[in-house]
Amino acid sequence: MAAASRPWVWIIVALLLVLAGAIAILLWLVRPTYIPAVVGAPETHHALPFRLSETVSALAHPRSLDDPAALAAAENIAVARLQGAGFSVERQPLSAPGGATVHDVVTRLPDTGRFVILAAHLDTVPGSPGADDDASGVAVVLEVADLVAHSKAANHVVFALFNREESGLAGSRRFVASSLPTLRRRLLGAVVLDAVGFASSVDGSQRAPFPLNLFTRTRGDFLAAITLRGSSALAENFQRARSVAAPALALELLNPPRFLAAGLRDLWRADHAPFWKAQLPALFLTDTANFRNPHYHRPTDVPETLNYDLLAAEADALAEFVRLETAREK
Repeated sequence: MAAASRPWVWIIVALLLVLAGAIAILLWLVRPTYIPAVVGAPETHHALPFRLSETVSALAHPRSLDDPAALAAAENIAVARLQGAGFSVERQPLSAPGGATVHDVVTRLPDTGRFVILAAHLDTVPGSPGADDDASGVAVVLEVADLVAHSKAANHVVFALFNREESGLAGSRRFVASSLPTLRRRLLGAVVLDAVGFASSVDGSQRAPFPLNLFTRTRGDFLAAITLRGSSALAENFQRARSVAAPALALELLNPPRFLAAGLRDLWRADHAPFWKAQLPALFLTDTANFRNPHYHRPTDVPETLNYDLLAAEADALAEFVRLETAREK
């Protein structure tokens, strides 16, 4: 009987080896790539940290559907900054529970040619000032608008500040659905910033969901840049732009296949998700929010907790990225 059972043993061993190999391949496909900061790189910025601080401070008040006036004030700040940079701005209405109306603030889509989108969200959860989530992203988007306003790239970039992100991504879903034919023909890529201002060099400050926690650094001193495989040109151009304009910015790049990303729910929680679901190229930039920032969705998410040199480096990198991406339009 012992001799007769040996073929089954080898079959089981072979199946286990195949399973182990498949798991190893899947883990390799979701393994992030860490791009360290360039040691000794100067932290001189075209973007101004104090101006980013002022923008975050102006926005950092609870901006939830519980307070439509606060949301309207945030919209007004965004409109004034974008118009002041010379862009034509639309307030695109979005219905809210209770009969209220809020707005996505979006610069006009170019009449011809291809374009990139830079986006963040205006709203917060109730009770949180939302300095990191997402006044940080809004401030960087507005800063990039100022940096590229007088360049040729300004003709091929759209700035979008969505509302009701905290209510099921309602603003970005509406935008993608209403603009889908144009986006499919002419979008080079969307970059969505959500919670991009908190950093920590303390060991153990960075966490990640499984299986990313097997690979991610344990120090929250980098910006995560996430695309789906097939949109790798966006991540490559952002990495190239960072090398030129913000070499002191450390990155962690994640580029999983769609079929694996579909099982990682935490990758779909921000305004890039409607673009991904519509098969549109999008890059998600984040400090990883609750996986790093202890103030996430709390009253303590205040401007004093953010790193404004980090935000300035991000703005510099994104301004250069817009120039590189829009060069592809030609």
